[in-house]
Amino acid sequence: MKIHGDKYRSELVTSYSHAWDRTRCIEGAWTSPRYGTPGYNLLLQPAGRVYFAGDWLSHEVAWQHGAFVAARSAVSALHQRVMAG
Repeated sequence: MKIHGDKYRSELVTSYSHAWDRTRCIEGAWTSPRYGTPGYNLLLQPAGRVYFAGDWLSHEVAWQHGAFVAARSAVSALHQRVMAG
């Protein structure tokens, strides 16, 4: 109520919360990537036409912001590839 005021009760229909650390096969997001290592740098490069993105490929591990940062990086790389011909 302190942040949203009375609109919280009158305009919020429903909400959703998810415990990502309890989601099967996603626990890797809570690792500490070793930035700059050969394996990490390899994941930042496309494998043919496949580009990898995820919060674990950014400096914002385990946050949606990190996923957006990694996705933007992958999309930017793809765009540069297309524009280069």
